[in-house]
Amino acid sequence: MDSKETGIIDARPGEDKPQTANGNGFLKPSNGHAIGSTTDVERDDLDDELALAWHKQSQPYKIPKRKGKRKTESLLAVLCQWVVEHQIGLAVNLLMLLALTHLCFPRARQHTRKFFKLSYFNPSSGKYALGWDDLPLVFYWIVVFTGLRAAVMDYVFVPLAQIAGIEKKKEKVRFAEQAWIFVYPLGVWSLGMYIMYNSDYWLNMRHMWTDWPNREMDGLSKWYYLVQFAFWLQQILVVNIEERRKDYAQMFTHHIITSALIFTSYGYHQTKVGNVILCLMDVVDILLPLAKMLKYLQFRLLCDIVFGLFMAVWFMTRHVFYFLVLWSLHTDSTEEIEDGCYWGPTSDLQGPIEAPDTFGHLLQPFLNPVGLVCWNPNIRWSFMFTLLGLQVILLLWFAMIIRVAVKVIRGGEAEDSRSDDEESGEEELDDHSPEKYANNHFPGSTPFEEDVDAGAITYRRTSPPRKFRKGGGAASGRRAMFSWLNGPGAAFRNPLPGSTNYLNAYDATGRLIRATEKKRSEDPDSDESSEAEITSLESKNIQGERAIPRETLDDLMPFPLNRQFRSEPVLSEELKDEIFRMWKEDGMTVRRISADMQVEMRRVGAVLRLKSVEEEWKNQGKPLATPYARSILSMLPQTRYTPRIPTPAHEPINDLPVHTSTLRQAFHPVSESRHFTRADAGRVFDPQLLPADDRIPHPELIEAFRDRASGMGIAERASRQREREEKEARIKDARREIRVREEERSVRRVLPGGEKGRWEFRFRDFSVEEAGMDGRGRRGVGARYGMPHEDRKKGMVKIPRRVE
Repeated sequence: MDSKETGIIDARPGEDKPQTANGNGFLKPSNGHAIGSTTDVERDDLDDELALAWHKQSQPYKIPKRKGKRKTESLLAVLCQWVVEHQIGLAVNLLMLLALTHLCFPRARQHTRKFFKLSYFNPSSGKYALGWDDLPLVFYWIVVFTGLRAAVMDYVFVPLAQIAGIEKKKEKVRFAEQAWIFVYPLGVWSLGMYIMYNSDYWLNMRHMWTDWPNREMDGLSKWYYLVQFAFWLQQILVVNIEERRKDYAQMFTHHIITSALIFTSYGYHQTKVGNVILCLMDVVDILLPLAKMLKYLQFRLLCDIVFGLFMAVWFMTRHVFYFLVLWSLHTDSTEEIEDGCYWGPTSDLQGPIEAPDTFGHLLQPFLNPVGLVCWNPNIRWSFMFTLLGLQVILLLWFAMIIRVAVKVIRGGEAEDSRSDDEESGEEELDDHSPEKYANNHFPGSTPFEEDVDAGAITYRRTSPPRKFRKGGGAASGRRAMFSWLNGPGAAFRNPLPGSTNYLNAYDATGRLIRATEKKRSEDPDSDESSEAEITSLESKNIQGERAIPRETLDDLMPFPLNRQFRSEPVLSEELKDEIFRMWKEDGMTVRRISADMQVEMRRVGAVLRLKSVEEEWKNQGKPLATPYARSILSMLPQTRYTPRIPTPAHEPINDLPVHTSTLRQAFHPVSESRHFTRADAGRVFDPQLLPADDRIPHPELIEAFRDRASGMGIAERASRQREREEKEARIKDARREIRVREEERSVRRVLPGGEKGRWEFRFRDFSVEEAGMDGRGRRGVGARYGMPHEDRKKGMVKIPRRVE
């Protein structure tokens, strides 16, 4: 639809031309200026209607400037986006390729089995050594985690979020991400605690440094360590290919340090202390995603409780126990590990010897599994400084957590400030208390002055034009939208019962105009109506009292710029149910229902047909789109039904329909002595045309009016009305019997087997005049059984060309 039909401003950001006003009073603004500003059109040059549109469109919103062309995305960005969109396919294809290679090429199995099984098994000890052949298993699990994460999020957690009632797409994705981050640490932390509980260093940190260098470890511990290494490498991939958050730098640094510590501790045979630190870190990663998931599920109180538990566990594990591990590294390692270098397998370990002067020996543990491995103050302090660097990042995050905790103590909600940057604008705006705007009540609200990146929204009866702050973009447009929704627009979240709640019914601050005008009419000396008084009027209206005047024509104008359009009322569901009940239970005729309910007979017939179908569907168990119908009806003015209260007239019910024969102008001379009646006038236009008294929908109302005008009493008028109804019923029955007899006479029956025969053939003569030229008349052959649709015919247009 165009702007004339919808009231939408025609603003094209791609054109930089001064715009003018058209004949309907619509202004087409130029880019970068407020609508109706003097840079576009002189107000004095407009007539009254255009001046009104100029004034209305100049309030207090602005058409955005034309944006520049979007920067071309780099090849790397396009590649990352492609990988993100095809994570499951890439992972499945790589794993299938690896599996088929392993199954179909026996000579390649000595290489492919490294991706599936642990390498360097020692049958004599039953343990596994370490080496470069462990990297294929790490690569295998990186691929598995990539595909598994995407698959579980898309096909398990996102549907669960939908079932749980999360509606926004972005919140579903966030819920799925947090669910994955919750499930993995829960499983891997449980495994790590099992390994630590069954070790000699359980609750004894000194034993983390004994038996060094132990070049072999049991299979479960080795698998746990390699899988953890694969997971954190995959996390580095995730933070770089997916949409970046505002804590990207800290997160990326954390993942790099974590992966480096796992790799170096694995190469230097310090997997015991690595197991302890991973368990201290993983337990926190269980509670934070759980708190976020509860927040998305709207369990606010439970979310705050879990968040408090998360803070306590974070502080104890990452800032107390973590420093105990560092202290053990500083003290216990110097006592349990003799400084020097060792070489050879565990069964034939040689050393210690002094470390070489060159730095090449530092890489020996990674290049040769049984080569030189050293431990000295330099290596010890290298681990210490790396762990302290990780602690710095943890302290920065803990400071943000403290900030959130302070907000909760002050009455806010627990929200993670470290990430979800793309939703931060909306979440900040959600902090506005909805109670401020309950019952369409907005204390201290004023029209906001934001540069909106969408079609301008205008109100009538607003203040003079204001200047606007420059700037904008998608973020400012989103903030402006939510600012309006949580300010003046909050009136439309809980609409006033019995009202259409169109924009024209409210002023720029979100207050109902007719409520304000009623208060002012009651107290003319008061310039301003207090918020409490307006709220009192609206609350009375919500409770069923007519404290606020009914909607006027201005209130029924949905499109502010199309002042000629008004919404016509429709029948409410209660009124339609009452019409159907009167017909089905009370046995009232369509004519009687139309007269009593002030609804035109054709509309009454349509309601009866619709309700009959609806009742049939209910009996058959078919679903009805009731919520959708109610939503649509809530946006339209309605003629409502209240028991024991006269229903207001919905529409004129006794208008004389215009017959096509009367469209022409006719001159008919009549003698002065002759009485020329309405029946004579009808025959002038067409011999078959009935007089107006017979063609009018409710002739009985005319007779009743005449009886009342003649001064008859109520009892006599009621008696005459009953007589007319009985007479009309007898005429209808007589006509029905005549029609049945005519149909019986027109049908010729043939009984091949006589009266007791099995078959009976009925023949009826049809003519073009009866069936119509196209054979689709009411008396056509297929009218009884249902005629085929016209769109079945070749060459027929299958879509409607017009609506009548």
